[in-house]
Amino acid sequence: MKIKLLFMSLAILLPLNINAFTIYILFILGIMLINMEKIDGHSQTQQALYEVGTKQIKVLYENQFLTNKEPDLEKIKKIVEDTKKNPEVPISFNIEVGNDRKPETVLPIVLKTLSLFGRTS
Repeated sequence: MKIKLLFMSLAILLPLNINAFTIYILFILGIMLINMEKIDGHSQTQQALYEVGTKQIKVLYENQFLTNKEPDLEKIKKIVEDTKKNPEVPISFNIEVGNDRKPETVLPIVLKTLSLFGRTS
């Protein structure tokens, strides 16, 4: 009986959103109309997700770091400068060039992009 009481007490005292790892999320949602009133769905949803323990991540799309399907040094330098302003927010390069069934068409771009980012940081 005492053991049950101890476990129940611990269950009540411990937060419910304990994770074995950190969860990062990018949630894109625009303006919603609720009762004919514009609501910024993105901010409210992001805030709710942060309250349950998720962390922000910045996803970079190809047009932000590639030019003609090749890594662009100037664009990557700008990314490096931007990431220095918020170093606690990890970034993810969303690279979808080449044929996803043939790694040899994708990996060279990925490696060049990461190499340029690493050298300029």
